Order: sequence, then C-alpha cells, then structure tokens
Amino acid sequence: MEGGKAVRTGIDSRTELLFNDQTITRLGANTHFSVSDGTRDISLTQGTILLQVPKNSGGAKIKTNAVTAAITGTTIVLHVGPLFTTLTVAEGKCGIMLNADPLHRIIVLTAGHQMKVANNATELPASSEVDLAAFEKNSPMFAGEWGVALEKTALAVAIALQFQRHSGEIGILKVTGIILINKEPAKNGAKIHSGDVIETGADQTAIIILTGGGKISLDNSTRLRLGGGGTKPITTIVVFGHITKTGMDDEDEDTGAEPLPFLAAFGFGNISPGGGGSASSGSVLSIVLPDGHIAFYDSAGHFVGFQ
Repeated sequence: MEGGKAVRTGIDSRTELLFNDQTITRLGANTHFSVSDGTRDISLTQGTILLQVPKNSGGAKIKTNAVTAAITGTTIVLHVGPLFTTLTVAEGKCGIMLNADPLHRIIVLTAGHQMKVANNATELPASSEVDLAAFEKNSPMFAGEWGVALEKTALAVAIALQFQRHSGEIGILKVTGIILINKEPAKNGAKIHSGDVIETGADQTAIIILTGGGKISLDNSTRLRLGGGGTKPITTIVVFGHITKTGMDDEDEDTGAEPLPFLAAFGFGNISPGGGGSASSGSVLSIVLPDGHIAFYDSAGHFVGFQ
C-alpha cells in the first residue's frame, strides 16, 4: 500500500496490512483508514482498527476526529463510532491526546485499560479497566481467521498479570461514612474479596463496584456475604436485608430488566432484580441454594442442616 492511499472496508468485510517492519494493522467492517505518505501517521475516520507495533520500530500515530493515539511497542484496538471514540490497550502502553486540547496534554494508558471519549469532548474522561482475557476472546479483531498471526507473548503476560492482580478480588466499596467488613470498620474505596461479609447499619447504604463490571447496591440494615471472583462465578448470600444488582451487560431486551448472573442464595429479605424468595420460621433462617436444596441456619448464622 502506498502512502497517501485510503482503504475502506464494506459492511461485511475486513482486511489487514503488514508493514515492512512487521507492524500488523487489522481493519474491521465498515472502516475508513489512510496512511500519510512517508510517515507512520494513520488517519481513522470510521470503524475499528487493531494495531500491533513491534518494540523499537519507531512507533506510530493514529488520528481520529476526536483524539490522537501515540503507539510504541503496543497492541491496541481503536474504534470510531458516530458518537464515541474508544481506545483499548491490550498490551504495552499508549498515549492519548484530545485534539481539541490547546495544551496538548497526554494521558498514558497501560495494558487492560480503556478510554471512551465523546467525539465532541472538551476533556478526556477517566479510563476504566477491561477484562483482557474476555476482550481477546470476544473481540472480532482477535477472533476468527486472519492472514497474519499476532505476536501474543506480551498479551499473554498482560492477561496473566491482570488475573493475578484480581484473583479473589470481587470489587471496590463505594460508601459515604463507615460500614463493616468482617466486623471491622471500612471506608469508601475498600477492596472486597471472596468470603467477605459486608454489613450496613440502620441508616447506611453501600454499593460494591464489581471488578468485572456492574454493581451490587446494599440497602440499610443488610448483611451480605460474597464468594467467588477470579475465574469462578460470584456467589451471593443475603443473610438479611435487600440488595439490587445493576449495570451488567446481559440486559433483557424486552423489559430492560437485568437477570441476576450470580449463583444467588437468599434468606431474610430478597435480591432484585431476579426472582425467587425464601422463608423464615421463628429464629431459623432458610436459604435456597443454587442446586435447589434448602439450608437452615439459626439466628446467629450457624448451620443447622439441609432439606
């Protein structure tokens, strides 16, 4: 491909380019892309591009209407839509600058981070973390048949480091004031791990921002135990009170309700949205387990037996 030439892919097509220095460029469907003559400056006006630049190759720049991304020894995916431009760093580092910023300030994103910028933005938003293993598995820029194989050693390391960092960590606490985690006072920003018991007071509510996306909101006077995390499904046991799950990706198209993805067991109180319930008799707590069995606990939370 000669410099100054433009490439456009159709609605159901995709293509890839291999530069002389082994830089790999993959273009998704309905993408408009061009390279400046004699430079490594790329223009992306629409669609999705994956760019893998070998280390010590001189790097590259991708310019969209909203932002410019500077890439050196990195694998990134950049998507330009009608309203937003989204940059995801799969491995390495990437600098991003808002074109409208008169100070030309640059924010550096590291592996596993993503920034979604409105195309009419006047400042860059905060970045968020993405699940790299899921991103590699589900993104069409990685999946499917491509002519040139990506170098995935650095990506595998980034995925392993992310898993190690979050193994056993379920989320982050968002609360005003102090609640209890495992009977100890906890403030806003505390990390929630598998096995933790969270308790809110009579006039206190809390939100757990889940590492994998979404959140769990705890009403006042609620005691919740969370399990799982990492590669295991999150389990929830509400000993008493009420929680609500929101912000997940599996939204019901007909009702807008979001089915609870957790293996849920609940006793006093209930979980919303989702269905089911439980009953209590006197000082005995009954919990409906995911496999349909009923576990009984006394008022102190001690196990009594199964049914």
